Amino acid sequence: MALERIGTVMMVDDSGKLVGILSERDIIRVISEEGRDIASLSTSELMSQSLITCSPYTGLEDVLALMSKHAIRHLPVVDGNDLVGLISVREVLDLQREILYRGRSNA
Repeated sequence: MALERIGTVMMVDDSGKLVGILSERDIIRVISEEGRDIASLSTSELMSQSLITCSPYTGLEDVLALMSKHAIRHLPVVDGNDLVGLISVREVLDLQREILYRGRSNA
């Protein structure tokens, strides 16, 4: 993850169904709370399996509310059982900034 500068990895099963998410926070949590050597752990032992997701039709306000309520920075987008994307808090902030900028330039 560090080598590729990736902060989050989506974990899917053989059918493509989302089964977990592994983030930098998950790794730090295991190290700090459990004091375990992560090199000896499998991805399934590190990843979060209790997932908060949204659909491709979830509005920006609802995406932001989910991220805030659950204190998450990445929100998987699923359509039925299919993983179709990932929204990061950075993308939400960039979109909000763009909306604000357009609103000010139209005033």
